Amino acid sequence: MANSDNLLRMEGEILQRLYEPFFLSFDGANFRGWPEEEGFDKVTFDNLLDRMSNAGFIIGRPGYHYRITGRGALRAEDLGVTPDELTRTNQKARSDILLALAKVYEEKGRLYSAFKWDLEKELGLDGHILTSNLIVLDDAGYAEPTQNTGHRITDLGLEAVAEYRKTKGIADEFERIMELAPQPRGRALQKLVARMIAQQGWETDEGVRTSHEEMDVIVWREREYYLLECKWEKYPVEASVVRELFGKLGNRVGVNGIVMSMSGFAKGAAEQAEGYAGQRVILLFGEEGIRKLVYGREKFTDLLNIKFRQLATKRKAELT
Repeated sequence: MANSDNLLRMEGEILQRLYEPFFLSFDGANFRGWPEEEGFDKVTFDNLLDRMSNAGFIIGRPGYHYRITGRGALRAEDLGVTPDELTRTNQKARSDILLALAKVYEEKGRLYSAFKWDLEKELGLDGHILTSNLIVLDDAGYAEPTQNTGHRITDLGLEAVAEYRKTKGIADEFERIMELAPQPRGRALQKLVARMIAQQGWETDEGVRTSHEEMDVIVWREREYYLLECKWEKYPVEASVVRELFGKLGNRVGVNGIVMSMSGFAKGAAEQAEGYAGQRVILLFGEEGIRKLVYGREKFTDLLNIKFRQLATKRKAELT
């Protein structure tokens, strides 16, 4: 019996083989003889195909031929098994399509649709890319088909557009900040991060002062509190920054720390955070993590949980 890691790898390889043909020609793939070629147990492979079909990720056809569904395409992208350039093309196409459908809704109302030939002309999308991504949006519940190849946005799609517009605003501001000099750049990043975290349901206070010191940002949700500091300097953050933050945390009950640095962290900074783990949690976000947040590829809470778990269970500072 295959373990969960092998099943996930097998699922990823199935979706990977089906992803590109669907978007380029609406085609699928024939898996006859493939499990033997790849060294998969045939019974396990067949059972996995059944489960993936039941989950709505693939559709079976006579003769061991399968095609990926819209849900399956999203699953493949989530697993990271899809070609980078085609994935970016599809994700941009879906964003553009949803924005176009939202525009029709906002200007004309719920009863009006956008038609494929108009979308193809307006957005400049290849016909296969347009149609396949409309299927993805339909399957995901963001859009719904109407008569004569029309489509309209759903309530779920409107929520996704609202979230996209917020994220796009954050990303545009981040691009502007990149052009600033180091000192104002760091302060601008602080304000941007606070706004981004607040949009995700956390409470934030900027520049909170005590009689002895000034904090960059206080972030909290219910009884979970963090002191947040943002750095955008020329060189990686040193251990001294972590030590200084630890000193500030010592004056407060039940408060942990976060340091975000666009220039990364020196080895000593990570070691210092790991050394303090038995007393206070200090989580480190590097450039990759910040960009994931800014461009909406990850949620703040999700990255926070990953870093907290890594430090709590392995006493290791996760630096991305």
